[in-house]
Amino acid sequence: MASFEAEGRADLMARFCGPLPVAVIAGILGVSPTDAGRFGEWADDAARLLMSGHLPTDAWVRAAESFVTMQHHLAGLLSARRTAPADDLLSVLVQAATDPSGQLDMAKAVSYATAFVFAGHKTTTDLLGNAVHLLLLHPDTLAALVRDPSLAAAVVEETLRRDCPVPGTSRVANVDVAIGGVMIPKGARVFVLLGSANHDEAVVEAPSRFEPGRPDGGEHLGFGRGVHFCLGAPLARLQGRVALSVLTQRLQGLRLASDRPVQFRQVTMFRGPVSLDVAWDVEVQGSSA
Repeated sequence: MASFEAEGRADLMARFCGPLPVAVIAGILGVSPTDAGRFGEWADDAARLLMSGHLPTDAWVRAAESFVTMQHHLAGLLSARRTAPADDLLSVLVQAATDPSGQLDMAKAVSYATAFVFAGHKTTTDLLGNAVHLLLLHPDTLAALVRDPSLAAAVVEETLRRDCPVPGTSRVANVDVAIGGVMIPKGARVFVLLGSANHDEAVVEAPSRFEPGRPDGGEHLGFGRGVHFCLGAPLARLQGRVALSVLTQRLQGLRLASDRPVQFRQVTMFRGPVSLDVAWDVEVQGSSA
């Protein structure tokens, strides 16, 4: 007979939420599996470099060095694809950055590739971390998902609304515009709070409540809107649905491993747990007398 007598423990961000998205985006780019882990570390350092508030000088320097290392590595991969194209996104980026005369704009190609690594990894990692965290804080919803994995899609959408991984982004006004009685002149830079809009009481009832499948949650701004709508939204949604379904089916009795508050990254434009220490029941096989 089987019984749940042992306990598994792990930092879910390090063991699952982080490695999965970076493996997916690395596969799409055409990066070898052995390099995937390094790209995850580089993306984290890029977030610290570009979007943190105050950091010690040595932390800034380490992040900058890491960012430059990633760009040089990508440049090497892109150069290789120029002479030996493959069926991957890196080869497509080489074509996109090559002019009609055959001249490759390496800076442009590296910029494209960096954006894919950065956006394709960080946002999905934090989406998964935020979703699991919310589920662990709402055991009834977690239990419902365990019983019916098809609910994962609704959990993903409600996480994007309730605790979106990109709570804010910067924009430049193309024309003079008045918002809330404040005139924003053409050319002004503004910081748009997508997370705040997702909690607008005029649009969403009880916005702080985590309620997958709520009728008023479909118009969230978790992926932006209009011409700036996230190109990776279908992939992020797919990864979220599959990951949550598999995770909650395989780890029985999933729960937080301690009562300590979960710490979130101190990064302006991304929201996700630094770590997520969890425990679960491990099935132990035995025999009855």
